[in-house]
Amino acid sequence: MTEFTIPLLSGWEPRQPASPGAVAEHLRCPADERLYVLLDAARDDAVLRLLAQEECPFEPLFQGGRKERLYGVSPFLVRCRDASRLMDWATSEGLGCVVFLHSREGLRELAAAMRRLLMVRTEQHEALLFRFYDPRVLRVYLPTCDGREQGLIFAGVERYLLQATEGNALLSFDAPAERDRQARLEGRLLIRPPQMAAFDRLAREGVMDQLCDHLQRHLPDRCAELGQRETRRLVDLGMDRAAAHGLTMEQDVSSYINLMFVLGRDFDSDPALAWAGKILRDPQVEDPSDRMVLLYEEAAERLEQRPRGAGSEELRP
Repeated sequence: MTEFTIPLLSGWEPRQPASPGAVAEHLRCPADERLYVLLDAARDDAVLRLLAQEECPFEPLFQGGRKERLYGVSPFLVRCRDASRLMDWATSEGLGCVVFLHSREGLRELAAAMRRLLMVRTEQHEALLFRFYDPRVLRVYLPTCDGREQGLIFAGVERYLLQATEGNALLSFDAPAERDRQARLEGRLLIRPPQMAAFDRLAREGVMDQLCDHLQRHLPDRCAELGQRETRRLVDLGMDRAAAHGLTMEQDVSSYINLMFVLGRDFDSDPALAWAGKILRDPQVEDPSDRMVLLYEEAAERLEQRPRGAGSEELRP
């Protein structure tokens, strides 16, 4: 397998979006190949609307009719056509949500190969849904593939193209010249422990993104004071400290980090805020989520009693 990075902009300015025309130019495939795109209806509501409006041929990867519940959250394999609203969307605002691929196979044959990738197993024989059609997942997974895995993931596929993390480049993963043809006939993909660890890191990064966005919306001044890098570092620290207190639910972790940003990084061990640590460690309240609710209510009441105009730093040591 060969990996290329294709710049979409001169000057390489991070996060600046490329034009649909610049993207489409790099998606062109050889005459004996066809351009397809994988769309995830569960990730963007625009997918089903665009499929209903366009005449592009497509196949849902979750099998069942349009009235089936899974249809509305299915990934779709679509044969691309130039000058369509779907392609305009997929090469502009939808670029971060889609995976393009080149193939010599017909739509139905390729969809059948894609469906064989949906269910994977771990070394503990657990069966898992594999979201390979999510560019965030595929971007992490492809560089880790061994020969057998490449034979499976590239079954019927000559090339995967997806947006790079920076947002202004495409990553192109070309099928190896010598693919393990036998592998595509063997069962499911096996997700190895190092790959699971990479997916865990990816999931953590996704949660951190959401938490940072939440803080930017609700505590913009504090985030501006800290800067983007320090904000993210504190969120990372907060996730670990929340886990140490037994807080694993998303809302609980978010609440804990909110308090870190308002009361101070070490609020749970600060002698000046002993009431906070006492609530978090109260043995009389067994459920960590219940302790978090009590802590948040107590903090809100104390913050309301502060002198008008007092900043959150006044609660820090």
